[in-house]
Amino acid sequence: MLIALNAKIKTTVRDIEAERFFTGEGHKTTVLNDDEIVTEIRIPAPNSGTKQTFTKFALRPTIDFAVVNVATAITIEDGKVSDARIVVNAVAARPKRATEVEDALKGKVICESVAETAAAALAKGTVPLTHQGRT
Repeated sequence: MLIALNAKIKTTVRDIEAERFFTGEGHKTTVLNDDEIVTEIRIPAPNSGTKQTFTKFALRPTIDFAVVNVATAITIEDGKVSDARIVVNAVAARPKRATEVEDALKGKVICESVAETAAAALAKGTVPLTHQGRT
């Protein structure tokens, strides 16, 4: 969700965009150096007309890893999408922006067919990771 909200992570050394914080590289899952700790998370105020959601799908939601989760921050101006940030996780080693879906939504009026087209584009090529013996 921090990526969808365009957050910045402040450490004892630097500011890092949330989108660049996770590496997905083996045991080193973040860009933090050994001498660095997170001291603050800054989330900018959303523009007027912005709605945010976070949805997790798991086989047993209270105890399982997510099959997929999706975080969105979508801004509507004059009835059309002026900005969209969509992030999926549990389908890659790190949270992933769905920029192609974001671009496809911009300038559109959200309706059932637009939502279905966006969902299909998001699902294309998205495969859940394997956790705890399930695929």
